[in-house]
Amino acid sequence: MMQSKEQGRNTYSVYSCSLDQQHHNRSQSKLINDLYKAVEEQQFILFYQPKFTADYRICGVEALIRWKHPSLGLLAPSMFIGGAEQTGLIIRMGYWALEQACMQIQQWEQKNYAFCPVAVNLSAVQFEHKHLIGNLEKLIQKYHVKHGNLIIEITESTAMHHIDDSIQTFEKLRNLGIKLAIDDFGTGHSSFLYLKDLPVDELKIDREFIRNLCEGSKEQIILESIIHLAIRLGLVVTAEGVETEQQAQILKRLGCQQLQGYLLGMPLPVDRLEANYHSP
Repeated sequence: MMQSKEQGRNTYSVYSCSLDQQHHNRSQSKLINDLYKAVEEQQFILFYQPKFTADYRICGVEALIRWKHPSLGLLAPSMFIGGAEQTGLIIRMGYWALEQACMQIQQWEQKNYAFCPVAVNLSAVQFEHKHLIGNLEKLIQKYHVKHGNLIIEITESTAMHHIDDSIQTFEKLRNLGIKLAIDDFGTGHSSFLYLKDLPVDELKIDREFIRNLCEGSKEQIILESIIHLAIRLGLVVTAEGVETEQQAQILKRLGCQQLQGYLLGMPLPVDRLEANYHSP
């Protein structure tokens, strides 16, 4: 209908899904153009979502990037990460996020606040970048990040893409004192086959297994197997997307050591995180 208006009076247009697609494409194209300026001007902020032990004590946070768009407001990663990867801007954006996280770790270490370790997600493009190890080494030295206070999260699909290369990169990261977590575990096809070979510290169970979790459900049976296996392999198990008390209780009973989700804590900017969770 807006198209008819633009064409003048006494005209009409037949609605088509293609019009929606054209509008979407134009919007995405503009967003990508805006992204270049955003990277130059660092229009980003890190939010931090707390992680909790099974008895609800905070045991770390996950850093999550947001875009403070000048006209659209605060944008979630799903709105712009794809464009950042498509344009290659993800490398600069990712380095910014890593540096901000390391800077924040240093501040929390100095204040002795219990928000460490801090987990940062890496995309496949970042994980495979040739300067990843060198850049991380510089940041750790610059901000004097203590061993174990930085966690790098890699999705299962990224880790499994080139398994031999992944193992080598993991080993180099661990040598820097960085802990490693497999994110979205359970969504790939080779999870159990290769898990024993990956030098990682933490397994984050994909929220799809948590969404419909209830007593006697198939999800409960699957989770019991995953948690049991991971613990036997010496891994810390974190459940993502915990939104109900029933889910939390089942996960605790199954032996899941860490919980993360809106039931316990939403992603917050650093000032609100400290105000909500730090006890002097």
